[in-house]
Amino acid sequence: MGKYYTQTPWSGGVYERMIGLTKGALKKAIGRKLLWEREFVTLTVEIEGILNTRPLTYLNFDDYRVIGPIDFISPYVLLDIPTNEDIIQDEFRLHPLNTKGKLVNYWSNILKTLDVFWEIWKNEYLSSLRERTQREIVSPKRMEKRTPRRDEIVLLNEPGLPRGMWKLVKIQELNTGMDGRIRSVMVQTPNGKLLKRPINLLYSLEVEEEDSEEIRTTTTKEEPIALRTRGAQKACELIKSSTTTKNLLLITTVFSLFLLVFSTENCKWISGIPFSFPQKWNCDDQFTANFTINEIAIYTKTHVRIPALKCNNITHMVCTKAFLRISLSVESDQTTISAVTSHFCKVLVKKRLSGKDFQQISPNQWRTVNNVQYSYGWFGIRCQSTTNSLLQEGEIFIYDGKETVSDLDTIQHCLIQSGKCITNTSIVLWNETEAVSNCLYRKIGNYQARVFDTHIIVDELQMAFTFKSNETIDSRN
Repeated sequence: MGKYYTQTPWSGGVYERMIGLTKGALKKAIGRKLLWEREFVTLTVEIEGILNTRPLTYLNFDDYRVIGPIDFISPYVLLDIPTNEDIIQDEFRLHPLNTKGKLVNYWSNILKTLDVFWEIWKNEYLSSLRERTQREIVSPKRMEKRTPRRDEIVLLNEPGLPRGMWKLVKIQELNTGMDGRIRSVMVQTPNGKLLKRPINLLYSLEVEEEDSEEIRTTTTKEEPIALRTRGAQKACELIKSSTTTKNLLLITTVFSLFLLVFSTENCKWISGIPFSFPQKWNCDDQFTANFTINEIAIYTKTHVRIPALKCNNITHMVCTKAFLRISLSVESDQTTISAVTSHFCKVLVKKRLSGKDFQQISPNQWRTVNNVQYSYGWFGIRCQSTTNSLLQEGEIFIYDGKETVSDLDTIQHCLIQSGKCITNTSIVLWNETEAVSNCLYRKIGNYQARVFDTHIIVDELQMAFTFKSNETIDSRN
């Protein structure tokens, strides 16, 4: 019977740690960028190649053949990934791949993100390899319990290595210092060149030899002078006595709890307050009931984006006051924003497309250029208004076919089928036919399912679906 790992974070620590490193590096590599689905899928596949080509152990040092996870899937396959410069772009822009230049830019952006992921993930992965052998923490530095061995194959961390490349070296000579500890090593590269490198650049492979655990040595450390004084020794004795007292108290507490549990199991509830433990749910009847095996299609809700337009009028009213042109003043200066009719909004769109009367003030906003007009009379107050039209392009998002969300205005109270939404300050237009015809569901795939009378179980997805009462199910292709 094969070994089964429960679905808990503390089971299968190797791959759980690898998943954590990959997620952290991926978040740092992407940053605040928004990726298209095809970009994210491409990036995920490339990252999968990086993880599967990492060296687990070596097969033969003479030909430098290493074994990685990819060799258990497709032996002797090569996943060469091109290299590029490390540049991060935070801005998200629409770029349909309809020209050669855009296709090359799309490919280059994926490579840049992969380069960032490689640098972050490689450093964290090498650190995790070192944590497996560094168990002691000696402030302010860590001390390695495992010493390097002659003829051992290790990873050498060299700066500037291309993405997906790992450098294996063989330890030829151990160089010790005046204190007898190993300070540096002489390593041999695949081309036979000898290099002298410090031991902090060496990392053991993820899968070591069987006898590597037996060759681990415990390093001894010399006590600092501050710990050999009389005051420090007295403090150490107090700490030891306090630790002994705490240990005795802990043993007494554990023994008391054991007696309490033992007496509780044998207690017949003659006195005290009885209570009952909850029983586990019995789900055997769910699996012994009659069912049929059918292939079903599973869909999930998805957002539908529809282009939309927003139109409004901006009225600037200036009121002046005059008395025989001797006293001139501005009484008020107000700006109001109001909605327009749907017909007038469509007229504005045609004018904007023809390039008349409109000036672009942002990538998705256009405005008419009517200058503010005002003058003074001879007596009393005179008011003059100047109106400019504002046109803005955006989108509306439909999720469940009932409520809508837009980056143009608040339109939750409007119906999708109407094709327009009038608010206090603007009008938003969209194609009602496109809004109704779009499917609000995305197909996940076809799966084998066990169909019961009241529910459906999909073992592959570990999901279950129940039928609502008094609801008709319409099956369509």
